[in-house]
Amino acid sequence: DNYDAIYATLALQTSVLVGISYIGMGILRLGFVTIFLSHAVISGFTSGAAIIIGLSQLKYIFGYDIPNDKSLHKMLGNIFSNIDQFNWKTFLLGTACIFTLMGMKKMSQKYPQRFKWTRAAGPLVVTVVSIVLQVALDLQARGIPIVGHIPKGLPKFTGSAVFPLTEIHHLSVVVLSIVLVGFMESIAIAKTLAQKHNYELDSSSELIGLGVANLMSGLFGGYPVCGSFSRSAVNNDSGAMSGISAIVTATVVALVLLFLTPVF
Repeated sequence: DNYDAIYATLALQTSVLVGISYIGMGILRLGFVTIFLSHAVISGFTSGAAIIIGLSQLKYIFGYDIPNDKSLHKMLGNIFSNIDQFNWKTFLLGTACIFTLMGMKKMSQKYPQRFKWTRAAGPLVVTVVSIVLQVALDLQARGIPIVGHIPKGLPKFTGSAVFPLTEIHHLSVVVLSIVLVGFMESIAIAKTLAQKHNYELDSSSELIGLGVANLMSGLFGGYPVCGSFSRSAVNNDSGAMSGISAIVTATVVALVLLFLTPVF
């Protein structure tokens, strides 16, 4: 128990230190370093991350636990080492959900006048139908794993566990690594979307945004965070046009945590 408490405290302190580092870098306008990231680097990084992320999600489709790994060959080995645990029921349900999402997206592209709304409604439709199926058929009893209980309420303030930052000298290397890798990943996502939609990217503002996100994460019980490839892709494919989409998403998530967790 003492180990878990120390680990949690160090994780919170790391998140706060990462946030302070990002904010300092943003104020000093150090975002200019992104001009040294060529298109080839960004393209390779995003493509590699997309492959690893895609493979890491197969466990939810195949229905058995697959240990994550950053190496492609090890990830493939992990997938096939326990293939005998393949759950065909989970596979059918997961595949049906994927095809539904793809079908509704294609429908909005083919008939933009009448069915443009289906692109954004796809994830919501799949979620609602899945909940109805669980209530009506009890999927868990039929061998299909579900999320289970979701705690109600917003995260509690954990600032008292963060300060004072007595272990800063032990966390410096970890913080530096997270700052560099997290910044590269987040900027790679941001630049990819900026090129796709033809708008200017202020890397220094991105740094400040990352800093505030990590600072708040550390103060409310979270780990260090950065831009997400998968969630950015979902956000973009849903038709989001500005940062307001993130505010709407956060507000809806807060309302769900406060009032709707029994439904899930």
